[in-house]
Amino acid sequence: MSKEYGIPVPEISKVCNQRTYSYEPSTANIITKSPMLRDPYEERYVFVSDSSVPMAGEGLYAKTSLKAGQLCALFNGVRQRHLCGVKGDNSNREWSDYRISVEPDMDMDIRKEDECLSNYRATLGHKTCHSFNPNAYFAQVWNPRFGLLMSIVTSEEIEQGEEIQVSYNYDIQKSPEWYQNLWFDHVRYSLDWTEAEVYSWASKLYNKSGIPVNVSPPHRGSSRFVGCGVCGEHVGPDSSSVSCEHCESWIHIPCTDINLQEALDLGQNYTWFCKQCK
Repeated sequence: MSKEYGIPVPEISKVCNQRTYSYEPSTANIITKSPMLRDPYEERYVFVSDSSVPMAGEGLYAKTSLKAGQLCALFNGVRQRHLCGVKGDNSNREWSDYRISVEPDMDMDIRKEDECLSNYRATLGHKTCHSFNPNAYFAQVWNPRFGLLMSIVTSEEIEQGEEIQVSYNYDIQKSPEWYQNLWFDHVRYSLDWTEAEVYSWASKLYNKSGIPVNVSPPHRGSSRFVGCGVCGEHVGPDSSSVSCEHCESWIHIPCTDINLQEALDLGQNYTWFCKQCK
């Protein structure tokens, strides 16, 4: 501050790293013209690091403690519109792990080239990993820079350094294999469903929709895992299998030399021994 004729005169200097934000909602081809310009609100609360979810890659973490119901990240992406309510409309709706519905006739998606932080980091909501026991959820929001988009909102208090996770809410029958595997892990080890209940659920789903769901096997070493005495793979309730009369080990029928017609003819009188017990 200098003085001129005794009157204070402010001194003005140019800030070289000044950020300029403008209203630029994404299009079908451009996510943003400034892909490396971080959202200032989001930058205060979250960061990206390796996820605690096995094989998930990167995840989103709390930079500071977050309150329940607090918006913490934005989910921006290219806009994919489709014909709402038109039967059989599959235009631009190919599968993507990132695709999320914003409005009935519009989705957002992250292109392959924008998955990496070295190419895009304006928003980080797409780095949030899935959990069937989430601590956050998706919510629609209007942002002064990106317009209408989705956001990540906490459903409970989250401590500094804790990973933020949401439920992707995929249709199990149309979901990728990794999602189905996580679902069956969840019902087995979190909800404690019996194997009979797991397969019954899958059977009812198939009867209702006509779309089969492959039940992934339990983890090896788990008390639920029943290894075939020949190939070592799991023998599930839906497997064609036989138990050795002596050692009671289970074997897939295709792994044996059983004559099925002979076994059917003998019925309950049929007995079978594995090679080790013959």
